[in-house]
Formats: sequence, structure tokens, C-alpha cells
Amino acid sequence: MRWILRLALIVLLAAALVRYGKPAFEAWSFRRQENPIQRGARVAAAAGCFGCHGPGGLRGLKNPGSKWGDVPSWAGGTAMMFLTEPSDLEEYIRFGLPRRKRRNPETLAQVEKAAIVMPAYEGRVSDPEIRDLVRYVAAVSGIDRPKDGPAAQGYDLVQENACFSCHGVDGAGGVRNPGSFKGYIPGWRGSDWGDLVRSDAEIRQWINDGGITRWEGNRLARYFSGRQALRMPAYRKYLSPAQVDQIVAYLAWLRARPSL
Repeated sequence: MRWILRLALIVLLAAALVRYGKPAFEAWSFRRQENPIQRGARVAAAAGCFGCHGPGGLRGLKNPGSKWGDVPSWAGGTAMMFLTEPSDLEEYIRFGLPRRKRRNPETLAQVEKAAIVMPAYEGRVSDPEIRDLVRYVAAVSGIDRPKDGPAAQGYDLVQENACFSCHGVDGAGGVRNPGSFKGYIPGWRGSDWGDLVRSDAEIRQWINDGGITRWEGNRLARYFSGRQALRMPAYRKYLSPAQVDQIVAYLAWLRARPSL
């Protein structure tokens, strides 16, 4: 009877751990890997930026009367047409226009013709929130990206294959993945990626085959890999070895950047 009671207690504790412990662990892990890009996305949503610039800032609304015909998106290099100085992006957010453009009568006249005008967020959001928002917009727009060489080619391949859709803007992570060990898809920077991948050879195998041999021998890893909703696709048939090397070069460039 004691043995049966002990077994029942173990079963109840295990059930409680699965029911309450796993969600708590996922929430703790998600908060722990939070970074400025993820916070900036939340600020953009809360401040209404996506209402004009489109979901994620990727597709602006039509803007009758404006020089460009629509509200500029933050992606596809569009932002580069509006930014000539590092301070421009922050001043667009704070004041609606950079100081240098507000001193230009022709620019002011163009702005007045447009149906939709960029609002000034100075005083509406805090300075830390503005810094996070700047970091997010810079990541979405590709302002902070490798300029040439294999890393730049790898960045283009990552964009072309929509890798940021799962691994987060600029590889910052944060995309939810029900059933996975921590509840989200890991980014390419920080401790999560370091725990998962130990060498460039493993990165290549992950890209080519959607997994790595080392994890196949781990019973716990196999369990969560088999039950997670979103799984890494295998690109062996779709990317050449040279292209995989370019992506590896981009990831190395990204991981060498200042910590988020």
C-alpha cells in the first residue's frame, strides 16, 4: 500500500510539473532572453507604428499627396532613402522629422501636402523605449548589416529564405513555438544559440538537414524535437554548399556584434 501511495504521489507531482512547471519555465526563459529588438517591436505595436507602416513595419499605407505615394516601409532598403545621418532615425521618431529637414522649406511643404503625417513621439514614449524602437527599426530596415563579402551574401540569402520570420528580426529570437523545450525558436545571438550549436560544422548540418547528430542521441532533445509545432526545415536540396558557407559567414558576423 505504501508503495502504491508513493507511486501515486510521484505521478501527481509529475503531472503538476508538466501542468504548471513547464509554462513557468517557458515564461522565465522567454523573459531571460529578451533584448532591445524584441522590446522595440512591442513599443512599435503599442505606439501605433504598425497602423501606418504596416504589420512589422513592412508595408506602409497609401498616403495621398505624399511625394512617395505611401507611408514608407522599414524594409527593403526603403528607409535608406530617408536617412543620411545616424541621428536621423531617432529624430524621425522623436520629432516627426530630423532637425535638418525641418529647416528645409521644400521638405516642410511636401509634408504638408500628405494626408498622413509622421507624428512626434517625444514625451509620448520614454527615452529607453525610443532607444529600443530605434534598434528595432534599424534591424528591420537592414541599416545594421554586413556591407560586402560572404557575410553580406549570407544576409541576402537569409532575407530571401525568410529565416528572420522564425528566428526573429536580425536573428533576435522570440518567435513562439508550442511544444518546444523553452517554448520559442532560439535566436542566433546569446546563450540559447551557444547551448544548441558548438561549431560551424553543426551549423552547416542544421541548415542542410534540419538538425544535428549530437541532438539525435539525446533522448530529451528527441522528445521535444518530435513534439514542437515549428521545425527547422532541411535546405540541402535548395542551397549549394557555397551558399550555406555564406550563411555561416553571416551568422559569425552577427554573433561578433555587440551583445543585444
